[in-house]
Amino acid sequence: MIKSINFLGAFELNEFAFKEFDCGNSSFELAYKAMSNFPFCDKVIVLADETTSKTIKAKYNQNFEFALINDFSAKSVFNTMSEYSGEFDAVFFSFADAPFLDNDLTEELFEQHRHFKAEYSFVDGYPEGFAPEILTKGLLSILSGLSEIDDVRKVRNFIFETVKKDINSFDIETLIAPDDLRHLRLQFYANTKRQFNLCNNMLGIKADNYAEFINAHRDCLFTLPGYYAIEISRQKLLQSCYLPANDEKANSINVMQKESVFKIIDKISSYSDDAVISLSIFGEPVLHSNLEEIIEYVLSFERLSLLIETTGLDWTENRISQIEKIVKNAKPRKNGHAPIYWIVKLDAISSTQYGAIHGLSNDRADVKLKQASEFTETLYKLFGAVVYPQFIRMNENEEELESFYRNWKERVENVLIQKYDHFCTKMQDRKVADLSPLLRHPCWHLKRDMYIFSDGSIPLCREDISLTTVLGNALTDDFDTIRNRAFPIYRQQLDTNYKGLCEYCDEYYTYNF
Repeated sequence: MIKSINFLGAFELNEFAFKEFDCGNSSFELAYKAMSNFPFCDKVIVLADETTSKTIKAKYNQNFEFALINDFSAKSVFNTMSEYSGEFDAVFFSFADAPFLDNDLTEELFEQHRHFKAEYSFVDGYPEGFAPEILTKGLLSILSGLSEIDDVRKVRNFIFETVKKDINSFDIETLIAPDDLRHLRLQFYANTKRQFNLCNNMLGIKADNYAEFINAHRDCLFTLPGYYAIEISRQKLLQSCYLPANDEKANSINVMQKESVFKIIDKISSYSDDAVISLSIFGEPVLHSNLEEIIEYVLSFERLSLLIETTGLDWTENRISQIEKIVKNAKPRKNGHAPIYWIVKLDAISSTQYGAIHGLSNDRADVKLKQASEFTETLYKLFGAVVYPQFIRMNENEEELESFYRNWKERVENVLIQKYDHFCTKMQDRKVADLSPLLRHPCWHLKRDMYIFSDGSIPLCREDISLTTVLGNALTDDFDTIRNRAFPIYRQQLDTNYKGLCEYCDEYYTYNF
């Protein structure tokens, strides 16, 4: 008789996993019930830290079996699962905040897993959260020795990421979805306010109806913003051929007062609960005299993270040191992100090309590119993999793309190659290649982003550099009102009706966080 052991990952579940949907059950309840009914299930183990296990015991009148996790490294999690899996033929793993785990899909996946004698099986092309991952018990100890992931709470796909390190050594089977909706980036986990609302609006979705169900509920994909860009300073240190000039008629306020920034941060935390906040749109954040205070205030909210986009110029050692201390002293994030991310806009490997992009003489370009490069290396020593040297790919610098990537990849972990944005044809078209999908879909930024200029005004999106469509003001309007004004435009796009700036947009398929 085949026996499976099923592990439910409850790594620091938050309140949304235990909040009841309109159906009367919470995400945790639905996930546990589904896991208990998986094929050949003999035992369900809840992998949880001590705090979460106490919460579950206090909340539900049911005898759960726990395996306490104090070390959240993938190595520790694999070892724990291995210790419990000795007498079982198969190991199932899923997350405890996944309300739509589908028994029929899981059974089909397991049948395929058994038929082909796979070591590791998963589904692909479905929205995340429909099916568990299936492993042989012997694979767990091998993966324990392979994995370098230090915190599985930040890497939901930690099993696949570990398998990928030596992927040709394992027998892997994939169950492919009939309709590939990966471009929607849907994750059905009730781990944030945004995700809870999405799941609540999708009750009734299953693996055999997901494509039709999502198509009938496309309005529900317009959720709370997860990315906010606040232009704390619209002043620039460099003029760039890929950035628009400031429109003084639309906005003449150069710096947002820190009290205004704090007020907006409060509203973001209250409205979205979790988010990544960029402190620039086109301007240079280092030019704000209260930058360190703003960073500290944002990071006082455990579910908010920061993105700093900068030219890498005019940063003093003292300011960098202060920010390092603020980040080091900040509480651990509870939004799945790092406290801070850095993007340094370099765009060239040679000072000649750098000067051409920014309108500088060779001598000035040489000095500034060296300064920006040294700043990037300094940041990487202090902050590690969250530092991204960026290259805006254009006709003008295409010849340096490969050398830029190779050069920086030897020095840092991540390099960001960014497509050129012509701002709905307002700028000269410098793009090297057309990356747009064959079929257009509604704009990701309209669904998930909010941009706030230095006077508090909120344009339709980043492309609306002249504020032709103002949705409101972040300092005076509530965010629900602002989002309600954006929704009709999203609704038009669902009907493939693209008007105004949207008609000429080439950014709708790109995304931030």
